Amino acid sequence: MKHQRQSIIFKIHDELSQRLALSIQQRDDLILSRNEDTKSSAADKYETSREMVQQEIDHIESQIFNQKLLLQELKEIRMSKISDSIQKGSIIETEKSLFFLGIGLGKIVTDDSEIFAISLASPLGQLFIGKKAGDEVALGNNSHKVVAVY
Repeated sequence: MKHQRQSIIFKIHDELSQRLALSIQQRDDLILSRNEDTKSSAADKYETSREMVQQEIDHIESQIFNQKLLLQELKEIRMSKISDSIQKGSIIETEKSLFFLGIGLGKIVTDDSEIFAISLASPLGQLFIGKKAGDEVALGNNSHKVVAVY
């Protein structure tokens, strides 16, 4: 399972890197668009348009910052560290799903499975921390029995 654990972490890294590259491209396109925009006779409309584009650039730059933080956090997860109890970086196999506990990215599809990357701060992540194989957690109407921890 160590090999599968590493491939899952690499897949999450690739997904996050792709999202970062897309955000950088979107920001660069907006900057180019903003800089190529020429003033028209309707100066107020021009200024409003530039301000709206700038707000979108600021929003995307915030996403870029957060994505870089997530990449750094992912690098800090030691791939060789496997424990019997669930902790940051654990792969959690339940009767229903596979989870990666570390950063929240949602569903990630690998070659042979689907895994849900969830944050330590998420309600489900909080419930999983410290649990072992055989333990069960419940959130709302959903329960998850831990089959294995990698």
